[in-house]
Amino acid sequence: MEFILGLFALCWTEQQVKESYPTLSAPAIQAVFAFAAGIRKYHKLKKARNRI
Repeated sequence: MEFILGLFALCWTEQQVKESYPTLSAPAIQAVFAFAAGIRKYHKLKKARNRI
């Protein structure tokens, strides 16, 4: 997951990722972003709860 996110952070396009890693499907790439968003949301909520 970190590796794929890192490629996008380096401004790779989805097409470049798919061409370089042909076994990686569009749904798999979407899952990486969904998982990362979920982690971010979890940590944001956890931080908010700790302030209470």
